[in-house]
Amino acid sequence: AAYRDDNSFSSAHGAILGGSYRSEIDTASNRMLVSSDPPHHTALRRRMKQVFSREMSQRVKTIVRSRVTTALQRFVADGGGDFAVDVALDLPAGYPEARRLLDLTRAMIGFQDPGYVDVTRDRAVRLAETQMDIFDYFSDLIDARRSRPGTDAVSILMGARDGGKPLDEESLLSNLMNLAVGGN
Repeated sequence: AAYRDDNSFSSAHGAILGGSYRSEIDTASNRMLVSSDPPHHTALRRRMKQVFSREMSQRVKTIVRSRVTTALQRFVADGGGDFAVDVALDLPAGYPEARRLLDLTRAMIGFQDPGYVDVTRDRAVRLAETQMDIFDYFSDLIDARRSRPGTDAVSILMGARDGGKPLDEESLLSNLMNLAVGGN
């Protein structure tokens, strides 16, 4: 019942209880798939389904299977070790932008972990800075895709329409960050 009653059980106010940096409300409110209600949510979900289509999943599966096979063969030849350190971090090899994004999302998720960030600085500022770094990363990628669109998630979401209009820049960036962090 709650799923169908978005008036009483709204997601449009965001997912962060108590708001976000210097705001009483979540700054991503009604901008991301996870923090929106119909009809905006429906339009975003329709576009996001393309990112996770069977064709896209097959393309990703082929790439991932090849990389994992190579990494595991090396892992076994070296006598084993710690998968998270010795294999997982090498999977984006050959794709520096993927490794950069992995590092950025790990810093955001681990914004309180001294293994990823300088925890002597203000907690809220650290989180805001890691989010801005991810937004900067995607802003550069969006600029590149404007002149050379592809079949990737960035290009697909750039083509997203909500009520016939393209996603505004903040919604596009927020959804791309959500995809990246969710995939980490």
